[in-house]
Amino acid sequence: MVLSFRLAAMGLLAFASAQEKMIVTFLNELPDETVELYWMVHDNGGGRHKAGTVPPRGGFTNIETVSGHEFSYDAGGVRHYIKATEKNHEHGQILIVGGMETIAVRCELGHDESGEASEGGKSKLSSMFARGSGDDGDAAKQSLEMLIKPYWSPMGASRFLELVRAGYYDGVALNRVVPGFLMQFGISKDVDLRRRYQGATIADDDAAEGRDSIRRTLGQSASIFKPGFLSFAGSGADSRTTEIFVVMPDTPQAQLDYFGTNSWETPFGYLSGPSDLDLLSKIKAYGDMPPWGEGPESSRIYQDDGYEYLAENFPELDYISKCYVVDEQTELAGDEL
Repeated sequence: MVLSFRLAAMGLLAFASAQEKMIVTFLNELPDETVELYWMVHDNGGGRHKAGTVPPRGGFTNIETVSGHEFSYDAGGVRHYIKATEKNHEHGQILIVGGMETIAVRCELGHDESGEASEGGKSKLSSMFARGSGDDGDAAKQSLEMLIKPYWSPMGASRFLELVRAGYYDGVALNRVVPGFLMQFGISKDVDLRRRYQGATIADDDAAEGRDSIRRTLGQSASIFKPGFLSFAGSGADSRTTEIFVVMPDTPQAQLDYFGTNSWETPFGYLSGPSDLDLLSKIKAYGDMPPWGEGPESSRIYQDDGYEYLAENFPELDYISKCYVVDEQTELAGDEL
């Protein structure tokens, strides 16, 4: 048995030597399961060989492999199989999600914690926060409930989850709000995080695969974008970094059809709360950024004093106070529950 497994391993190595090798990053998006990753051997009696250990919550390991090489891992008592493909030469990333179709993220809306950016704010949303609850007393109305769909946009989904876990969106301004179009955010209040990620671009996802996955979920005739859908903003091919847009309610069908024509616009999730679309309409809308409107200028927010600029010039702006992966949130004890 040992001899046959060694022969199988030698055969795999010989196969690998004849192909172009690549480094693939395996990312574990499971909330609490450490994954033991194996490469599979199908010749000379078969078997599997341990390839690496991948911790949860965005943990990763890099493995040298070739196209067609199959891996497996156990999650929730079920063995899953994944293959490296030629596309990994470009993207170099495979998500480990087990049987999860969605990952829930909550973004709580509120004032800037320092009080600077929201002082004097009188938007509909700010008034809700001043009362301490929604119009019907339901505090959940102050949160945007997001369902992240890893199979729609693997690179986009994993980057968004990485940023959420890093606290990148905690305190972030909802700086571009245009009714009937989009709401955009993603320039961190934390200057160090802002600098770290500003030039950290990710590759575009495969748009065709994303469309197929969305249509399998929503129906063959469904538009790719709908109100409440989430996507990264960008400025060209492979330009995505941190800025996200959410499609607003009452966006015209022509605009919905236009979203996604740029290579970087692939939905990675959507708002799932029953009142989320209504909540979007209460967020302060200063309008589009220059030169299309008189809202905050994105390039100015990226400067070190960007949030002082917002506080001085856009005092009614609304903010996200905190974002987190719901299944990973540590519950507070005692009176803080």
